Amino acid sequence: MATITAQFLIGDSHIYHDGIIPTHYIFLSENDKPYLILVHENLKKPVGGRVVWIPTIENMMKDALLMISAYIIKDPEIIQLMNKHGKIFDNSPMELYSHFSKENLALLYDKLERVQKWPKIVVTVLQNSSIKAGVKDIANYPIPHEICLSDDISVK
Repeated sequence: MATITAQFLIGDSHIYHDGIIPTHYIFLSENDKPYLILVHENLKKPVGGRVVWIPTIENMMKDALLMISAYIIKDPEIIQLMNKHGKIFDNSPMELYSHFSKENLALLYDKLERVQKWPKIVVTVLQNSSIKAGVKDIANYPIPHEICLSDDISVK
C-alpha cells in the first residue's frame, strides 16, 4: 500500500474563527510513483467519486493547483486549454507526463497566475514528501493558504 506524504484541505476560511471549512481533500500518495487523489469532503460517500492524477516530479505543487483550478474552481481558461490536449475529465488516473507536452504544461502553469477566486488551501507536508521542494510555489499565486511542515523541513 502506498504512503500518504502530504494532504491538502481545500475550502473556505471561517469568517469568525479563521481555520478552514473543507469542501475537498487532495492526498499525495507515494510509493513506486506519486498520485494526487482528489476527493469531496464527505469521505464516506464521495460526491462524484474521486480524481486521480500522476503528477510531474518537478512540479507537483503546480500540478495540485491545476487539479484544484480544473475540478474545484472550474476555471474556464484552464479547462479549455486542458481539453484542447485531451479529455481531462474522462481519464483517471491521468499521467500528466504522457497527457501533456512540457510546453503545454508550461502554458498551463502560466495560466494559473490568472485564476481568480481561489479557495483557502492548507497543505500538510510530511518529512519525506516529494512535494516539499515545490510547496513554496503556492506563494506565487493569490491563494489564501497555510503550510504545515514536519519539524525537519524548512521553507525559505
